[in-house]
Amino acid sequence: MTLGFIGTGTMAAAMVEGLGEALVSGSETGEAFTLARPSGAFEGPGSLAPFADRLHREAHDIEGIFDGAAQDIEWAIAEGRLWIVQA
Repeated sequence: MTLGFIGTGTMAAAMVEGLGEALVSGSETGEAFTLARPSGAFEGPGSLAPFADRLHREAHDIEGIFDGAAQDIEWAIAEGRLWIVQA
């Protein structure tokens, strides 16, 4: 989500390894992470750290397409690349 906790200035989300269905269905809660606004400062799992800056930039770009409205973004990391699946 590009809008985290109201008034905190963060983007908050969760990630799971493997298919996202486990997170979407609620069978797993995933690992939480945050990206601060506007700096992009990352707090979360080390496995996501190499992709955090790019995810932060992409999230802001996607919000811009939708006139600044917060977005629920689905993304994946495969073959060492960040992929935006849907917003």
